[in-house]
Amino acid sequence: MKQIVTVSTLGKILFLQFNFIIHYTLNLLRISVAIIVNNIFKFFIAICVSICASMPVLAVEPVDGTAQAVHTEQMQNELSEEQVKAREEIHKEWRNKTPEQRAERRNRMREHWKNMPPEERHKMREKMKEHWQKMSPTEREAKRKKMRERWEKMSSEEHEQLKLDISRQKHLPY
Repeated sequence: MKQIVTVSTLGKILFLQFNFIIHYTLNLLRISVAIIVNNIFKFFIAICVSICASMPVLAVEPVDGTAQAVHTEQMQNELSEEQVKAREEIHKEWRNKTPEQRAERRNRMREHWKNMPPEERHKMREKMKEHWQKMSPTEREAKRKKMRERWEKMSSEEHEQLKLDISRQKHLPY
């Protein structure tokens, strides 16, 4: 038996094949776009990770055979000779005060600290912590040594006063 193929049947077959080809091509295009976008996203993440990993390495300079971190804020905040002299004057003035005068000054400072909003106290503590962390280990050790020497030179009354001050500060909220 012969099959009779009419134009409408042939048209339908061609249409179905053409429709299949279009859908198949669109699906391939969709998949390839998804793969490309995924690869671009992975590439972007790899770039970000490599930048984050290389930043600390770039911030270290060799100095006399040792690696020493460079802190831009520390460089910007270097003190001029006048500022250093002013600080030295303040330290001399403090050393020349009597224990009673020092206690009075500490009381004023304590009152100021108590009246300060908790957010400001927290910010100041964070700044002090950052400042301490920015120092090199040798600078930190030198400061600790100076503090030990100062502690050893204090009288027993000053020891008690300082301990009392510290205990009061511990009970303040951040």
